[in-house]
Amino acid sequence: MATRVTERSRETTLPPATQNRSRASLERVLDATVSLLVQRGATGFTVAEVSTLAGVAIGTIYGRVGSKESLLLAVSSRELDRIDADTATTLAEAAEGGDTFAEALGLMVDARLTILTREATLLRAIIRAADDYPAAAGRGHTSGSVVQRTVTDALGRVCGRFGVAATIDDLYWAGDVVEAVATHHLSIGLPDHAAPARGVDSREFADRLTETVTSFLLTRAGAADDAATSPRG
Repeated sequence: MATRVTERSRETTLPPATQNRSRASLERVLDATVSLLVQRGATGFTVAEVSTLAGVAIGTIYGRVGSKESLLLAVSSRELDRIDADTATTLAEAAEGGDTFAEALGLMVDARLTILTREATLLRAIIRAADDYPAAAGRGHTSGSVVQRTVTDALGRVCGRFGVAATIDDLYWAGDVVEAVATHHLSIGLPDHAAPARGVDSREFADRLTETVTSFLLTRAGAADDAATSPRG
C-alpha cells in the first residue's frame, strides 16, 4: 500500500491548495479543463482558454501547474480517482446481491457496464490525451491496475458466496474478459476507425457477457451449470 501511495505522489504534480479560495479556484480550473478536454481533445484547447472558462488568471494557473501537461495529469488523476472509487463501491455492493451465481455475476456485469457507459466520453478523452501528453499515460496504467484488482476481488467474493472454486488466475482472466469486451463494445481506448461495426442491444450485450463469464468460471471449477444455485452460509 505504501508503494502505491509513493507512486501516486510522484505522478501528481500539483502542490496542495492550502486555502478554501485556492482550492475552489483549482477545482474550477480542473472542471474547465475536463469540459474542454471532452469537447475538443487534449490538443484542441489552450491554457488561456481554460483561464477564461474557469475565471482564474492564467498566471495563477501556471503558478500551480507549470505546464499544460501537468494540468492534464492533474485532471486525469482527479477523474480516475473518482471513477475508481465509484467502481470499488458499486462492485462491492453488487457482489453481495443475486440469488444464484449467474444472477450475482449479472449484477456485477451490469454495475460495471453502467459506470463505463456513463464515463465513456471522458475516458476516451483521457486515453487519447496520453498519446500527445505521455505523462498522463502513467496515471491511466495505475488506474487499470486498481480496476483489475477491484473486479477480481468482486468476482472472488461472488465465487466464495456460491462455493465456486476459482483460482486467482481464473478470476483475473474473467475480470480481464469483462474489461476488454466491455471497453471494446463502448469504443473506449479504440481509434474511431476501429469502433465495433455491428451494434448490439445493451441488454443483450450484458446478458452475453454474463453468460460467458459464468460458463468460464463454472467450467474451470468443474461445476455443473446448476451447481451454484444458492449462497453458501
